[in-house]
Amino acid sequence: LDRLPQRSMHFAEALYDFSDDADGVTVRFSGGGEDRVDLLVCADGIASTARHRLLPEVEPCRFSTGSGIAASPTDRR
Repeated sequence: LDRLPQRSMHFAEALYDFSDDADGVTVRFSGGGEDRVDLLVCADGIASTARHRLLPEVEPCRFSTGSGIAASPTDRR
């Protein structure tokens, strides 16, 4: 992680929305900030804004020891 550029990761910022095109992804945060990136990786847990935005019809699986979600590329329309 030390080798990544300083603004390549955003911690403690809530994702509000994002949109992608052929050149990358525009990310908007709930605090009003915005960033343009090549790749968006979200690790925001079971209540993931990104997951809900990409796969709104898929409900997370709930397990007694945790939670998870799985979707194959054919699940996405």
